[in-house]
Amino acid sequence: MKYVKLLVILMLILCCFSLNTVADSDIRIIANGKFIDCDVPPVIIEGRTLVPIRAIAEAAGADVTWDGKKRQVYIESGNDKMYLKIDSKTATVNGKKKTLDVSCTIIGDRTMVPIRFVAESFNYNVSWNEKERIVNITSIADNVKFNTIGTANVEGGFRVTVKFNSAMQGDYKISNLTNPDRLVLDVENAQIDYSRQFNFENDTVKDVRAANHDGYLRFTFDLAEAAKYKTYVNSAKDAIVITFSVATKGEITEPGDDDEKKEKEDDGIFTIVIDAGHGGNDPGALGKEDGEIVARESEINLDVALKTVKILKDAGYNVVSTRTSDKTVSLGGRCKIANDADAELFISIHSNAMGEGREDVNGTMVFYGAAKDKEKPWVYSKTLASNILGYLCKALETENLGVQVGDELAVIRGTEAPAVLVELAFITNSDDREKLMDEDYRQKAAEAIASGIIKTINGK
Repeated sequence: MKYVKLLVILMLILCCFSLNTVADSDIRIIANGKFIDCDVPPVIIEGRTLVPIRAIAEAAGADVTWDGKKRQVYIESGNDKMYLKIDSKTATVNGKKKTLDVSCTIIGDRTMVPIRFVAESFNYNVSWNEKERIVNITSIADNVKFNTIGTANVEGGFRVTVKFNSAMQGDYKISNLTNPDRLVLDVENAQIDYSRQFNFENDTVKDVRAANHDGYLRFTFDLAEAAKYKTYVNSAKDAIVITFSVATKGEITEPGDDDEKKEKEDDGIFTIVIDAGHGGNDPGALGKEDGEIVARESEINLDVALKTVKILKDAGYNVVSTRTSDKTVSLGGRCKIANDADAELFISIHSNAMGEGREDVNGTMVFYGAAKDKEKPWVYSKTLASNILGYLCKALETENLGVQVGDELAVIRGTEAPAVLVELAFITNSDDREKLMDEDYRQKAAEAIASGIIKTINGK
């Protein structure tokens, strides 16, 4: 029945994407990867496109009923019902009243309805590819979602990786804007839970803002100056990589170069960096109950991190925090803090997440740098990850999801010390979330992480 509803929306939209003419045979429509044709012309009233509802809806298998006395049309497809009244800007969709931009009307013997209202009411997105002249119809539930943004300093430039939770379903385009200098990335059929801003400590890219638009997700990169860039999509098609070259400020070196480090005498004190993931403008993953946000990853991470720091300091170690409050710290900034401190171990603390409703996914895992281990450091990061994971699963009573290779994670890749990234538990799983929200469990998590670190330092 969902496919029937999609066909209704699809057939309506097909007829409405001519800009200055009644019909445009060059336009192609794709729904669920299939091209669909329609020759029913639209009508434009007050800048809004209206389409004939009865013929198209019935052809697609929806039930349409006309009440001449009330001058009202009823559309029913599965569990969805819509009532539209002629010459009225009020409609009823699934029992709720909504306002139209333009009234339904009758032209000849056809009842004409505004296409955008119908599409949005039935929870569908419409995107337009001007270059290919293609209309793409997708259910909002089928849209990919923004996951995270990774950054890295590379030779002669700065790399930004925009990551999604699954393979992209639509196209993307990039454009340059001036006054001020910006780069705009639009990704079709993608969404973000809420508008966000990420701040970078970089001479080229100052920050990036992400927000939903009609049928696409827009990323706006604020640049310190106009910059050349290259872009590509990774093989999994779930990430867009943009590498900015530096034209006037010289070469950007990898974090931790000697000329950027603070001089530090070897005092024999072991230095550990504890990184509380996310923070400030980036709350990380969200835990929800009945649609309401009840837990934020950044707050949980910080609390566990601060508790871990206290335990390690009380044990006599020199501990450096990447953040001690709810503030924004870039991924590159976290790496720089660790490298400037000549850290001997780096531990980043996070809470994991899957899509809403995925109650079947739970447990604890720890990522490590396999590439670092090949360089034969004083301690293998895999050993550190295994020690922490063992203590955590026992303390939190969570499922052991094992140690995972994390070479692509920015904080593992960008730090010189053996590094791991801890995923305490899944904030999107009700049982795991309950533990993450519990003060006692967070204390147990901190004690477990500290125990794993100390065991590793002692060579056990």
